[in-house]
Amino acid sequence: MITKNGEIGTPLRVVMVLVIVVFIIFGLMSGISRVTDSTAFANEFIAKDFALNIETLLAVPGDVIIDYSQDISKKTIEIEKGKIIVYEKGKEVAKWTINFVESETVKINYGKFEADPGKELKLRLIKNGNEIIITKDLEQKPELAKLSCPYFSTKDINWEKKNILIDVSHRDNEADLGFKSENLIEAEIVEKIADYLRSLKPGMPNLEFTRESEINLQGIREDKIIQSTEVIISLNVGSYTSSLNEVRAYINPSGQKSKESNKLACLILNSIEGSSTLKDIDFTLINIVPAEKGSPAYEMLDAGSDKIAVSLEIGNINNEHGKKLLRRTADIGKAIQQGLFDYYN
Repeated sequence: MITKNGEIGTPLRVVMVLVIVVFIIFGLMSGISRVTDSTAFANEFIAKDFALNIETLLAVPGDVIIDYSQDISKKTIEIEKGKIIVYEKGKEVAKWTINFVESETVKINYGKFEADPGKELKLRLIKNGNEIIITKDLEQKPELAKLSCPYFSTKDINWEKKNILIDVSHRDNEADLGFKSENLIEAEIVEKIADYLRSLKPGMPNLEFTRESEINLQGIREDKIIQSTEVIISLNVGSYTSSLNEVRAYINPSGQKSKESNKLACLILNSIEGSSTLKDIDFTLINIVPAEKGSPAYEMLDAGSDKIAVSLEIGNINNEHGKKLLRRTADIGKAIQQGLFDYYN
């Protein structure tokens, strides 16, 4: 209503004020909602990711380390029986809880994890035997137990005259270089390991290689694997998630000499992990894996199914300790030699 002097009447003024107040409140609520939504989304992501890491540790065999390297210093993580709670102080309205599947046989250290004043919060998850330890101490790590190798005699005093074929992977053509990371290239790494083993030929004249440094001729590698008579060791590099530095040995579980292959694989892995020259390398897992159709090692192991055959995946080219390991090619070669020595002696 307009008064005689042209001013807006009181009822209309009240309505306009109320409309303005409503818009202000709506704007504030929208802003709060957006902040809450983004915080809740971040909390949900961390909770789900953390639960997945715990379930991975529960499922994987052996002792393993996973570094949760994302800085979560603004967050509080509470781990209770079967659930993970993530929130940010002052924004508890966006707290998020995720359940995870526990194991009856593996113990988990529950607790609350927050950043120390002025520091980042990065957590390490360690599976050590039947226990999962979650810690802010990134220096803490498990002592990997040696693999338990099959016990039966493979002693042979003439082993250095045995026909041992070293399968130097990749280089089937100029573009076939395998995995790459920074200045590391799989084809070059396995060549350097093979170079060390080549230096042993004066004492082991029957040591052979699927290729020298040049590119493989078509079909030569396959022919050498099929024609070899005693032992095949294939050299490869692993490429896994960056939190793991794993050394694997694939064997053919249905091969004619699977029992002997399993023992040789076990001794080589123990030799690499226990090498005195590789003590500064953190290994998260050493593992013997049955090769299934479609796995990287299957074709080679299938071609050599009547031999003692092991396909090694040495280190993780995506992990910092894996990269450190893969630069120590002579030490890897010595460890493989020691594994052979242990097998035959």
